[in-house]
Amino acid sequence: MKIDFSLIRKHPGGTPLYRQLAELIRSAIRSGVYRQGEQIESVREIMRAAGISQLVVTQAFDELRDAGLINGQVGSGTFVCRSLPKKKPTLRTVALLYYATSTPMYKNILIGVESVCKPVGVRVVPIATGLQQVNAGEIMKLLRAEKIEGLLCLAFGSLELARLVDELCSSDFPVVMLGAHYQSIDCSAVTFDNEQGGFLIGRHLLEFGHRRLVYLNMQQRYPYNLTSIEIRRGLQRSLEETNTAVATIEEIALPTGLPECDSGYRDTVAALFQKAPPPTALICYADGLARVVYRVLRDLGMRIPDDVSVTGFGNLLTGDELDPALTTIAWPLSRVGKAGAELILEYNRESASLKVLKVFDTVLVVRKSTGNEHF
Repeated sequence: MKIDFSLIRKHPGGTPLYRQLAELIRSAIRSGVYRQGEQIESVREIMRAAGISQLVVTQAFDELRDAGLINGQVGSGTFVCRSLPKKKPTLRTVALLYYATSTPMYKNILIGVESVCKPVGVRVVPIATGLQQVNAGEIMKLLRAEKIEGLLCLAFGSLELARLVDELCSSDFPVVMLGAHYQSIDCSAVTFDNEQGGFLIGRHLLEFGHRRLVYLNMQQRYPYNLTSIEIRRGLQRSLEETNTAVATIEEIALPTGLPECDSGYRDTVAALFQKAPPPTALICYADGLARVVYRVLRDLGMRIPDDVSVTGFGNLLTGDELDPALTTIAWPLSRVGKAGAELILEYNRESASLKVLKVFDTVLVVRKSTGNEHF
């Protein structure tokens, strides 16, 4: 199944079931879950998955067919139309929110967002919250002053901001998370397959002969996005699927929000190499953390990858920013921004209760920071 049909809610007085199903499939088509010309699930498959009647599915298909989104081919099934009608967005101004608007992650996601919004005349307002002491009241004032009608959020770790976003979601304000998702916040999200990324990184290092790996994570702040958990699951799966019984992956949580020059990072990383035997590979939660680790290792007189291999997540640093160039997991940032913008522009009150989670594949980019285990 391409989408989770169990999201359809059956309760007296609620949105009709056929309309919920039509909106669920419509959103999946518009956000690219179903590609143009692709076959969608059959009536019977949807009936079983959603626990609804044939009449409900038929009514939903009729609505989607009338809207020019699907067509049926006798004996073959139902397909997304190869040419979709242009829809005028109901939103005129959306905000793209992150702790800083100058980061490579923000800039690349913004490219995707604007590729959807600009052609249809939707204004995109950048909002930087800062990393610490986020003032949710000031952000709310800014949203009102700019007449923001929809909110695209990148990952954050602020209790105050989480409460604000949760309140907006509860009031049916259009919110889509980008690059992360949270179990405690009830909104749609477009993110990366970080579990697969963790698996690819782990398998790569294990195939190089590494057996003592350390996963450098960050201490989690509420509302606890699932990225670090997904990476950990992928790393564990790499151990299980490569059947490497003697290998270990230790997880170390570093303090969140410290300046890159803070001695806390240096002391934590240095302590790893006072152990016997020391780790042979460091897996960094993000490329930005890998940049800090490079500096610490250089101060300790250690060579990458001769003494220790280092990897990251994001593919956010250009080749000349780190020497040697960093092996990392590439996040499809502009595609995530594009899909998130398409999703939020599809918003309407009737579909507000239907939450979509779209996950994009990640790719391992092998460069010079990883090599064979030398111990």
